[in-house]
Amino acid sequence: MKVYIADNHKLIVEGMTALLTKHNIKVEGSFNNGLEVIKWRETNDTDILILDISMPLLNGIDVLKHFKKKNIHQKTLIVSTYNDYNFINDSMKNGAGGYILKTECGILVDALETVYKGGKYLSESVTKVILNKNIETNDGVEKTETKVLLKDLINNAENALSEKEKAILELLAKKYNSKEIQRELSITGSTFRTYTSRMREKFNIKTTEDLIKYSIIIS
Repeated sequence: MKVYIADNHKLIVEGMTALLTKHNIKVEGSFNNGLEVIKWRETNDTDILILDISMPLLNGIDVLKHFKKKNIHQKTLIVSTYNDYNFINDSMKNGAGGYILKTECGILVDALETVYKGGKYLSESVTKVILNKNIETNDGVEKTETKVLLKDLINNAENALSEKEKAILELLAKKYNSKEIQRELSITGSTFRTYTSRMREKFNIKTTEDLIKYSIIIS
């Protein structure tokens, strides 16, 4: 896998480069601002562009909007300091393949691999922001947008649910408790916990409480 990094902080670029090199991911170059990215992409490409949001001249979202307007199909991963719903939504609806925080570089390789395969990647903390936004907002557009963002996670090939997992998710959405689900599906408590743990891992969701929120939103 080959990547470019667009971030105007030298230490961030150096840190990412060192990390990715250890995982046999080649960093072919970097950019200090969004305008450099746009000019470079006119005659070049790469497997994945790692893109910061806050950059001089043109920010990361400006770059994504440019790609979308010009019908440029460049796989991108946002790595940002901002865990803000509006930034997350603007990035993803304008074509980003994933969104993680700079404090979460331990999952950078996993995120890149998912995006490289054509999937969508949202970190646990980013997913939490989207879940909370859906619950807190009364705006119909925002309700729909958050649902779309969360449904993207279930569409990744590696996140495909088994029939039993689908059944559990449907019952969670209907507010069945764990004991009721176990009786309904004739499974043990340990089996139920195994399935819910597996689903939390697939969707980068930390708690069963958040998994229940997720099931209700996408139902």
